[in-house]
Amino acid sequence: MLNLFQEKGLGDFRGLLIGVAQDPAMLNFLDAGVNTKDSPNENFAREIMELFTMGVGHYGESDVREAARAFTGWNYDGLEFQVVTDDHDFGVKRVLGREGDFDGVEVIDIILEQDATAEFIARNIYNYFVSAELDDDSARELGA
Repeated sequence: MLNLFQEKGLGDFRGLLIGVAQDPAMLNFLDAGVNTKDSPNENFAREIMELFTMGVGHYGESDVREAARAFTGWNYDGLEFQVVTDDHDFGVKRVLGREGDFDGVEVIDIILEQDATAEFIARNIYNYFVSAELDDDSARELGA
């Protein structure tokens, strides 16, 4: 995963996020490899929304369940990402107000379209490089 951050860390956030989401280490760590249409695993869907993109309070439990369905079939063989189509749920999902037959990348795109994501990322960058204190109005302005 270190190579991934060295390769994509200074590029666009979408590319980095998809790279992390499809990295075998992440898939293994968050049990995505056992996320099948018959038994959607919510670990990865919850973490991508809560820790990596939007933060607590900007999504509901139904969003987590539906996003988990979109990530079904995501797996790996050795160090290579793969989608096992027999394990993927091709049904209609409803995530963050959008509805469709989404796959994981499409759910990532929906998450990235949220104002909360821009504010979350801006707040975290500001907190790391400038100051631990940032009011909500300033976070919204930086996110915009």
